[in-house]
Amino acid sequence: MEREFELDGATIAAKVWGPKDGEPWILLHGWMDNAATWDLIAPMLNTSTQLRPKYLVAMDFSGHGKSSHRQRGPYHFMDYVAEVMAVIDQLGWSKFNVMGHSLGGNVAVILTGLVPERVQRLVVVEATGPASQLPSECPEQALRSVTWRRTGKSTFETEELGVERRHLNNVVGVLPVDACRVLWSRGGLQLPADPPRYTWSHDSAVKQPSILYLMESQVRAFVKRIRCPTLFLYTNDGMIPKMGMMSAWWGPLFMTVMKFLFGLLSMLPLGAMSKKFKRLYGRTLLGLYLSVRLRMIQRATFTNVCKGGHHPHLTNAAKTADAIQQWQLDLTH
Repeated sequence: MEREFELDGATIAAKVWGPKDGEPWILLHGWMDNAATWDLIAPMLNTSTQLRPKYLVAMDFSGHGKSSHRQRGPYHFMDYVAEVMAVIDQLGWSKFNVMGHSLGGNVAVILTGLVPERVQRLVVVEATGPASQLPSECPEQALRSVTWRRTGKSTFETEELGVERRHLNNVVGVLPVDACRVLWSRGGLQLPADPPRYTWSHDSAVKQPSILYLMESQVRAFVKRIRCPTLFLYTNDGMIPKMGMMSAWWGPLFMTVMKFLFGLLSMLPLGAMSKKFKRLYGRTLLGLYLSVRLRMIQRATFTNVCKGGHHPHLTNAAKTADAIQQWQLDLTH
């Protein structure tokens, strides 16, 4: 079923599953995806007879799927958080649950830290909260944003070519063709041309770099306010394959030692000049940030669903749904 929400003259579209008097869940998709990302898993989340049925509302972020494009860009991360809050308030939910994938998972983390007294459960798929940056990186990041220029969107002779483009150019890892077809079912658009041509419906302005990221201390200020049970789902072949290590009690200690060793190596001329070294150091620093961040959530559970790439809810829906429902059942015992 479809729903629409009016927000400052714009329309936020959504898909809905389950009984309206069921447990309220807001579902948030990833960057360049849309609400159809939940098509396969949504019915599976209501298969347990031991759990209260869920009322699932999967919204399209502005500029994605069937939602309106913003009249002026860019699409700032915190604006997505505001959109979700506006939709939840229009739904009239005083208490609710949140599930998000990738960008949607990052939004879900900040949203939960924003109103911790209202969020009952949080499920994060292939995400750890938003990217952060050092103050020294802000000028370069801002420059990338203000000098970005919109380019024309690719168009295709057939719908299948549009699907193939996403399959070949997925942002994180490889997304199977069948999964791309699911996203196209909501995100594909026929243009008024003769003969017809097709394109993806998202606003090309969603590609504009953010003018500023939150600093790590700011992200942690939200994260440490999270009080509800939280489930992080990740895969061996996804974006964060080492989440299990980073979430362990010794994760921050290990990453601190690695940072110290890289600091010593950076004093060597060869190490300091190596691009590969700098990339490895950057990943180590990110790992340290994330391991400290994840350990701040007191009621967190980390579950590896093994295979599924960056979209396990779409490519390994049954196992992902089982993991979520089992986690909920464990909370009741």
